Amino acid sequence: MRRRLAWPTLVAGTLVILAAVAGGLYWSSAVSENALAFKERDWIVLTDFENLTNDAVFDRSLRLALEVAIAPSQFVNVFPPTRIQEALQRMQRQKIDRFDEALASEVALREGVKGVLSCSIAEVGGVYSITARLVEPQSRAAVLTESEPAKSKDQVLTALDALATRVRRKLGESLDGLANQGVPLPRATTPSLQALKLYADSFRATDERDSGDLLREAIRMDPDFALAHAELGRAYYPG
Repeated sequence: MRRRLAWPTLVAGTLVILAAVAGGLYWSSAVSENALAFKERDWIVLTDFENLTNDAVFDRSLRLALEVAIAPSQFVNVFPPTRIQEALQRMQRQKIDRFDEALASEVALREGVKGVLSCSIAEVGGVYSITARLVEPQSRAAVLTESEPAKSKDQVLTALDALATRVRRKLGESLDGLANQGVPLPRATTPSLQALKLYADSFRATDERDSGDLLREAIRMDPDFALAHAELGRAYYPG
């Protein structure tokens, strides 16, 4: 015969759990707000996304989209990919499969960058979860963790946009700054994840013809893809 837990004991146990959760939330909030002492115009390094799905469309495309989402900020600076490549060359680490959190932290330390934003995407039963971790490069400790769900694949870019906005806010950006951030991410890039991946892949192409073909295919998929049009124009009319 099972023993029935007395009501006062049950209430007391519940209060203890709630107190512990509240204390943990308070501690997490204090860490996220103060650990990096982030100041206006400080730099962050973005890692490549850790793609925990079986869908290659998220490879490289989401990192590029996240950079576009943060770029309008007058508070947060994203360390440019060109400078990342220069740092990797100095480190003799040009040939890498993925720019992960460990390597990004090393670059951040060498270049004096305040934090590393490491992101991942996972999928269970058609529902996607995007997670962002802001990491202090010296200790590799996560000082801020945020996640955003997407109910379908079509909602992933919208969820990423919401996540980027929340991270910017947690770093200290004002509400006025966020209000002036520009157009929603699917409009700033493209609603087509496949077109976005082709656009991202074009930057890794070693041959200009291959890069142009990827950009033209991206434009074929989304004729309104302004970034792809602009990049294709630069390829034909440099300078």
